[in-house]
Amino acid sequence: MIKPEGRSDGDDPDSHVQVLHASQERQRAEVEVVVTHGVGLRAKVDLTTGGLLSITAL
Repeated sequence: MIKPEGRSDGDDPDSHVQVLHASQERQRAEVEVVVTHGVGLRAKVDLTTGGLLSITAL
């Protein structure tokens, strides 16, 4: 049985499984745009789902 804090009882082979709440999940994205040789743009973002919802609300 998996407890709310992500730990399980007994000798369950899946005892290493951790339950993440939706606000703890990570969303990652990366983009690279090259216009010409030596000219371009690279961007990365790493957010929690809660952070993504907060940005959307703005």
